[in-house]
Amino acid sequence: MGPLTYIFLGKETEEGFYRFEHLDPILKVYEEILSRLSNTCDWVQLDEPILVLDLDERTKKYFKGAYERLTKAAGSTKILLATYFGSLGSNENLALTLPVSAIHIDLVRAPKQLDSVLKNIGSDKILSLGIVNGRNIWKTNLDNAKRLVEKAAELLGKERIMLAPSCSLLHVPADLEEETALNPEIKNWMSFAKQKCRELLIIRDAILGRDVNKEIEANRKALRSRKESDLVTNKSVQEKLKNISKKMLERTSPFDSRIEKQNKNLHLPLLPTTTIGSFPQTKKIRQIRSKYK
Repeated sequence: MGPLTYIFLGKETEEGFYRFEHLDPILKVYEEILSRLSNTCDWVQLDEPILVLDLDERTKKYFKGAYERLTKAAGSTKILLATYFGSLGSNENLALTLPVSAIHIDLVRAPKQLDSVLKNIGSDKILSLGIVNGRNIWKTNLDNAKRLVEKAAELLGKERIMLAPSCSLLHVPADLEEETALNPEIKNWMSFAKQKCRELLIIRDAILGRDVNKEIEANRKALRSRKESDLVTNKSVQEKLKNISKKMLERTSPFDSRIEKQNKNLHLPLLPTTTIGSFPQTKKIRQIRSKYK
C-alpha cells in the first residue's frame, strides 16, 4: 500500500486534527524500506487506489512531493504506481505526472479510461494494463482484453506496456485445479488466481504473434456455454421478458377500485410507513434506539 492511501484510511476523531499533517514520519519509513530494497529489486509496486476517488485539492497536493522523495530513496529501483477499482477521472493528470516509472490502471472496472490515458501519458512512463478481473472467479473474455492491449501496443509500442490483473489476486481462490467436487460445467466457466495468470500469458502470446488460437477458441466456447446454460438462464423468464410491452405499465383499473382491494386484502394502517433506513445512522440515534429497546 502506498503512503497516501495508507494515511487516507486513517480517521480524524478530534476537531482540528488533519491526518495528512503526519505524512512526513510515515514517508521516512517508506524511504528507509525503499533504500534497503534498492540493491535487490528492479521494481517495487506501490498501490494508491485513492487516486480513483474524488480527492480535494488539499489532499492532492501531497502526492507530488511524496513521490519525489520516494523515487529518490528508491535509487535505481523503478516504482510502479497502481490504481484500481475505478477510473482515474479528474485525478488523471495528477497520476500521470508523478515521478514514477510506470502507472497501472484498472481496465476491467473502467475500460473507457484507456483512450484518455494513452493520449496523455508521458513518453517516459510504462503503462500497466489491468485486463484480467482480480475480483471475481470467472474467466476473462480474452477477445475483449486482447483488443484493449492491441490498442495500447499500437500507440505506445509493446516495450512500453505491462499486462496485469486489474488488482491484487488476493481476492480470489488460489488454484481451480484443487477443486474436485465442482460441477464440471460450472468449473469450465471459472478462473482462479493461477488460471488468471495463465490468461495473461495467453494474451501476451497473442500480442507477440504466437499461435494461441486453440486457447482463445476454448475461451470463447466457455463464455458462450455460461451465457446459454440452463444453470444461468431461465428460458421461461427470458420468454416473458420478450413479451413485455408498454401497455403493461398502464393501470387497468381506477384508484378507487385498487384502494378497495388493497384495504380488503392487505389490512394496512392509515399511514403504512416504516422508519427503517430513514433516520441518519448517527451514534446518537443508535444510542436512543438502543435505550428505547
